[in-house]
Amino acid sequence: MSEKQNKEFFETETEEALGILTNEYANGKKTKSVALSDGRKAVIRTLNGNDMIEVNKRASGRQEFYINAMLSVSTKIDEKHQTLEDIGEILAKDYNKINICNSALNF
Repeated sequence: MSEKQNKEFFETETEEALGILTNEYANGKKTKSVALSDGRKAVIRTLNGNDMIEVNKRASGRQEFYINAMLSVSTKIDEKHQTLEDIGEILAKDYNKINICNSALNF
C-alpha cells in the first residue's frame, strides 16, 4: 500500500465506540484496524477486482462461504494473511468487528 495521507482516525462515532481506526492512503484506498479480544491486531483493507477473483476462488461457488472468503482476502491478523479456516475460528464478537470493517470498506 502506498504512503499514508493521515494518521489513524475514527471515521464514525460507531467505529470509535468499537475501537476501529481508519487509515487513508494517497491512492484513495483505506485500511481499518481493530484490536481483537485476545490482544491481536486485525487490519482490513480495501479490495480490488483481482481480489474479488480470489474471493470467488476461495468460496468455490458456495454462497455460504462468500463472506468468510472475502474476510480472508481482506484481513491480516498480526501481519499474517488469513485462510477460510482461520476466519471460521475467530470468536463471533471479533468476527463481527472484522465484518463491520470489511463492509465499510468494500460494500
